Amino acid sequence: MTVDEQVKGYLSETDKKKFTITIGILGAAFLILQFVLPFVFMFVFMFGSAFTTLQSFEAFKPDKAAIYKDQLWFLSETESFRPKPGNTTKLYSWDQASPEPVPAIDIAANNPWLFADKDKLWIISPSYLAYIENDELIELELDRNLGNISNPFLYKGSPAVIEFLPSEIVVKALINNTWQRQANLTLWNSSQFDYLAKNIRVITDDNTIHFFYESSGSLFYINKPISSRNFDVVDWEPVLETDNCWFTFLWEGEPQVFYADYAKRKINGARLQGKKLEDFFSFDSFAVSEIGVYPLAGSDGFIMLYSSYPGSVRIIKVSASEIANDFRFGKGFPFPKGFTFIMFIPQILSLLVPFILAFIFTALMRKHRTEEFYFQDKHAFYAPLFKRALAQLIDGFILVFPLGLGWSMAMVPLFDMDKFADPSQLFMFSGFTIMALGIIWAIGGLFLFSYLEGKWGITPGKKILCIRVLGIDLQPCGFGRALVRNLLKFIDGFFSFMVGVLIVALSENWQRVGDMAARTIVVDTKRRFIP
Repeated sequence: MTVDEQVKGYLSETDKKKFTITIGILGAAFLILQFVLPFVFMFVFMFGSAFTTLQSFEAFKPDKAAIYKDQLWFLSETESFRPKPGNTTKLYSWDQASPEPVPAIDIAANNPWLFADKDKLWIISPSYLAYIENDELIELELDRNLGNISNPFLYKGSPAVIEFLPSEIVVKALINNTWQRQANLTLWNSSQFDYLAKNIRVITDDNTIHFFYESSGSLFYINKPISSRNFDVVDWEPVLETDNCWFTFLWEGEPQVFYADYAKRKINGARLQGKKLEDFFSFDSFAVSEIGVYPLAGSDGFIMLYSSYPGSVRIIKVSASEIANDFRFGKGFPFPKGFTFIMFIPQILSLLVPFILAFIFTALMRKHRTEEFYFQDKHAFYAPLFKRALAQLIDGFILVFPLGLGWSMAMVPLFDMDKFADPSQLFMFSGFTIMALGIIWAIGGLFLFSYLEGKWGITPGKKILCIRVLGIDLQPCGFGRALVRNLLKFIDGFFSFMVGVLIVALSENWQRVGDMAARTIVVDTKRRFIP
């Protein structure tokens, strides 16, 4: 069949009709598929994975821990949504010689406190009372539930709490395993029981009971003789301006306050000297939600716990003001480890669909279309669409690899909440720097590839796949036309090059928009080629 007898690049009118209808149907179907498939995947896998993960979520309680028998004991609360809603409280223990904490026991209590005396580790909540002795959990029966309570503290040798009742506030001590009234308490603004219970903390020594109370960004303090039967606590002394993230305890006979300084991104430790707090410890921190600090018996050290978000807790052992141990326990990212990879699969799928379409179109074009291009006494074979797609993938990888690397480095901290909140981590900033350099690399590569195409018709991808870019006169097209051709990839590249694939399949000379504007074609050098 001669060129004149061909129907504008098709073997026959029938082939043109069949091919055009088939390409139109497939193009529309794959275009829809390109949009639908990632969303289906996201719904089935990403949302399914997130939903599975969020069926239960473990939150640690740094401010409700205790040191018992030289071990750190702390709590976590797991909130379950399916299949049976409810909360589970788990008790962890950490031997300082062990690499990480281990779960010790499940507790049938909602948001309890831990309190250690000489003999027992107490687990205390308004409706639950138990203790651990010789690694055994002993649960006690309450004659009645308590109201809202403060943190437990030692009162005249017994565990005690402040109970906030509708009509009064009282100190109750645990005597013979029952809660017994010991003293009355009068507090400023004592009608707001829920707020008071959450924002007051009590510590004691042999002679004094110390009260700390946070309100409106200020920490107040007052102390009273422990022998009193009525504590009139209304004349608070402001000792610190702080956000609602602080912890106080008794160490070496003096009240200590640890607090988060969000402006300076630190956790500070301060000793109460008279009516003033004087800092003696500082630790860099970047996203603190809860703090707990617990002195080690018979040493000048303590263990500090803090959480930046509910899924993890950081445990720091300090000895003689030096960090002796520092590690994080729990998750750095609330979703499963594979979730970070799953997030990129929809993008991979959106790129895969045009490649599948290019492969199908290649077979159809060989069946229905003429593959030779003629110019005067010269002729060449068009490059198969699938080869062009693979060459574009190789060239695109070379051009955008530094940009993708920088983007990945910038996004890595997003999957570790502590690192994301830590400005000293250079991953993100290094990533943005590499991204900036990657943009320069991509622009430089665009000009270099245009020069190579203009002079020899090749790029690395085209060289590997044995295809070339030529002018419609089957001669090198020159730098200017090659640059125009490459700049217009921004149009052909719409919808992950679906536009380019469809236009090449339907155009007379197997050209995309860039080829039409630059008057170029792409030929296969492995087949008989007569320039």
